[in-house]
Amino acid sequence: MVTSAATTVLLSTKLHTRLVVYPLENKIAGARWPETLIWSAPAVIVGACVFVIATVIGIVAGLRGIELELLVRDPAASYKYPPYVGFFSHIGIVVMVSTASLTAFAAWMSITLGRGNTRVLAHVSVLSAVLAIDDIFMIHEQASRLGEVAIFAVYGLLALAIWRYLHRSSDRYDLRGLAAAIALLGFSVFVDVFRLHGPIAYWLEDFSKLSGFAAWLTFWAGYAQHTLNEA
Repeated sequence: MVTSAATTVLLSTKLHTRLVVYPLENKIAGARWPETLIWSAPAVIVGACVFVIATVIGIVAGLRGIELELLVRDPAASYKYPPYVGFFSHIGIVVMVSTASLTAFAAWMSITLGRGNTRVLAHVSVLSAVLAIDDIFMIHEQASRLGEVAIFAVYGLLALAIWRYLHRSSDRYDLRGLAAAIALLGFSVFVDVFRLHGPIAYWLEDFSKLSGFAAWLTFWAGYAQHTLNEA
């Protein structure tokens, strides 16, 4: 019989009930579990919070006449689309979410280690997350023509401000990758704003955006490693 990694004991008192995990050596992996309340684990806290928040959103949506199925099912399954519909768009979203996560973690490590450019990494993480959310929910498409241009202008100015900050800083990291990412994304916005149509327009706009996202991720992955390795 295999000895379990931990024994869970439920202790009832007059005041409250506590869930305590006692450490026992795992004979297979040789791992040990710390004696702690299971609810104090960060992963458990985050998982519980997400479950509660999702439940609240589902209830509020239901009160507004929105079926829960519409919020949880994939659009391709709901509307019988082929699974490859939106393939390149989905890849772009994954790339930007990856950038946001990577730079957020790097910013946290920068604070922990006491070195690295925390400010830039945090700003890039927020900007990447906003771009990913915009791409998922097509926020700029819901705005008027002038509003759409204004949204793109804000994104562009923020990206250029980050480039200018790095260019003027004492950290002489190679910025050609960042310039290429901004140029590709800028060209994609140009095609979108001027409403070009047809297969060539899709090719120019969406492939430029996907390539720009990939260059954006690659640059910031390299920069995060560079700035965290600085003495």
